This record gives sequence, structure tokens and C-alpha cells, in this order.
Amino acid sequence: MKLARSKKGVSPLITTILLIAFAVALGVVVMNWGRTTANKIGFECPDEVSIKISELKGKPNVCIDQQEKTIRITLENGPAYEVVQIFGQAITDNDVFQFTMDKTMKKREIHQIVVDYDPATYGKVNKLTLIPYVYIYDSMDISDCADNVFEKEFANGVPDC
Repeated sequence: MKLARSKKGVSPLITTILLIAFAVALGVVVMNWGRTTANKIGFECPDEVSIKISELKGKPNVCIDQQEKTIRITLENGPAYEVVQIFGQAITDNDVFQFTMDKTMKKREIHQIVVDYDPATYGKVNKLTLIPYVYIYDSMDISDCADNVFEKEFANGVPDC
């Protein structure tokens, strides 16, 4: 029995082009994976990332609404970076209250956040700590800027609205 020999096949030129395309695609996948991994490991938040509580007439613009059971905080973002998330902690008479703001603050934006807070449960707020989160370079991953924490102490607690 004779095997039929067919002259049909892939030409060497097309084979070379397919191999180069495969190598390029594989290289892109590996480089993206490596960049993301390296960014998470070696990321340091820039010093220019800054948020703070806005002040009116020298007093912080933060208050507790007893009827609505909320804390109102007016925040200012610095001129250098967008902040994509803020993690906050309020040290109170009775406990540590934590909250998250998931709204992006553009550069130099002022934004008021309203956080559910029951003064009867937690007592007065003695200290607020705010930690900004920013994008890691050009990726969609975010990282905290724990070195750029904003802290504000209130000797008599946060005032009522």
C-alpha cells in the first residue's frame, strides 16, 4: 500500500509569519503580567498625594447630624493626583468606626461625604484618620497611600451640624 503524497501544506513564509506573531503575542502577555506584579510589589505612593478636611474660618468643615445620624465631612483633594477611594477611621469614646468613600476625587476637587454614624452607639468622635487610594501607574489596580494619611484630632469631639 502506497501512502499518497500530497504537495499541499503551509509554505515556509506563512509558517515564519505565524511563529513571529505567536512570539509577539506571548511576549505581550508576559510583559503585562510582569508589569502588574512588579507594580504591586514595588509601589510607593508619591508624596504629592494629599487629601484634607476643608476649613471654614479656621475650623474643620466636619460635623455630626444628630437627627439624621450621619457625619458630614468636606474633603479637598490636592493638585497632583486623582484619589479613587478613601478609607476612614473615627476614633470615638466607645469604639473605632470605619468607613469607605468609593467616589473618585479629581485633582483640586472639593467633595462632601455623608457617612452613616450613630452617636448614641459610638459616642463623640475624638480623631479622624483618612487614607487615600490612588491608581498604580497606568493600571486599573489601586493601592493605599498609608504614608500620606490625614489625621485630625478634636479636643471636644466633632461638633454638631
